[in-house]
Amino acid sequence: MSNWKVGPGGRLYHPTTGAYVGQLDDNGNEQMVVSSAFPSDQGVGNVAGVVAASPLGDFRPSLLASLVSGATYGQAGNTVTVIATAHGLPTNRDGYRIFWPGSAAIAPGWYDGFAYVDANTFIFQSAESQTVSAGTAITGALPYVTSTTLASASAPGKLLGKNGRVSAMITASGDATAGQKDTRLAINGSGISAAFHLAACNSTYSLTVVNANSYNKQVGVSSQDGTGTSTASTVATQDTSVEFTVSVTAKLQNASQWRAYDHVEIQVVTLP
Repeated sequence: MSNWKVGPGGRLYHPTTGAYVGQLDDNGNEQMVVSSAFPSDQGVGNVAGVVAASPLGDFRPSLLASLVSGATYGQAGNTVTVIATAHGLPTNRDGYRIFWPGSAAIAPGWYDGFAYVDANTFIFQSAESQTVSAGTAITGALPYVTSTTLASASAPGKLLGKNGRVSAMITASGDATAGQKDTRLAINGSGISAAFHLAACNSTYSLTVVNANSYNKQVGVSSQDGTGTSTASTVATQDTSVEFTVSVTAKLQNASQWRAYDHVEIQVVTLP
């Protein structure tokens, strides 16, 4: 931001994207300037003291499934068919991506094109066309109960200021079985803000990490409007004066559990 007088009072907009990039007072002095927190095609960023939202990395609606021991699969062309007895997955999330725990022919990771077939069967799409015999073992540990990154992005140093915050606004649902289902907002891989759900877990909630008057001290808290039995408050010492990573992670506890992440949005407030 400069002290130049550049025009009449009002808002400034990017000439190409149309994004809001600043504000002038009635004398033409710049009052605030947007800096991009997590770059997007829309040019959304953050303004000092003002909440601005953006996508987190390459997030898309996602299904995390623990599956069951003994699950198998086969592949014909790009379609992977998974047999997992009583997998518990929902019938109404077709088209989401799903996390695959890994096998000899298909690397672990997120894959598009989930579709429910029946109570014991579902499919997804792999970018690599190949033939794998039905009944092939899944080599990744089952049930899959490993912390998994939903999405992440790099943020520039000093983005938050010494007293700013970053929040993940999440809409998610899942099965109603007993067993903890974790969602965390992490800085540099350290899960600072967390929400823990037991049994039913349909909710919209906020995971927030604040800088506590320092680039190197954070406090994480969460809030939610749905069913959840506990949340965690954590103090951390990540360095946000240099480039840092923001990520959202998820973890299940037992077999036949699932969690659908329908929406993940990042909000940033920069405060000195």
